[in-house]
Amino acid sequence: MNKPKLHYFIISILCLSMLPAPAQTPDIPLGSIGGTCELLPDTGFICIKSLIANAPGDRSSLQPGDLIKAAYGFSFESTSTDKKNGYQGAIHQLAMAIDLAEGSDGVLPLTVIRSGTGSVNINIQLGTPGALGPLWPIGS
Repeated sequence: MNKPKLHYFIISILCLSMLPAPAQTPDIPLGSIGGTCELLPDTGFICIKSLIANAPGDRSSLQPGDLIKAAYGFSFESTSTDKKNGYQGAIHQLAMAIDLAEGSDGVLPLTVIRSGTGSVNINIQLGTPGALGPLWPIGS
C-alpha cells in the first residue's frame, strides 16, 4: 500500500470513529403480556425483545424477534417518536388492544411476523382484571 492510500484510509477510519452511534430506542414494557419490546420507527411493527418466563406472552408462543403488526385484525399505524406528541401509533394501539382484551374476555388476538414462518395469528390469554375488587373503596 503506498502512502497516499494509507493516509486516506487512516483519515476515513478517524472520520468514522467520530460519527455518533446510531440512536437506540429504549426497551418498552409489554405490560400484562410480560416482557419488553422495541419500536421500529416509521413502521407499524413492534419487535419483541424479551419475554418473562411463564407470563401470558411466553405461554402463548410469542418469541423474541417476533414483529407484532396487528391486533383484532387491524394493522398498527406507523409509530411516531416525536416527543411533542408522545408514542402515537403502534405502541399506543397495542396498549389500547390490551385494555380492550382485559375489559372483555381476556383474549388478545395478535398477528405477528415471524422469521422463517411469515404471518402467524396468536391469541394471548391475559386475564380479566375488569372492575376494581370488593375492597374498593375501603370499608365498602
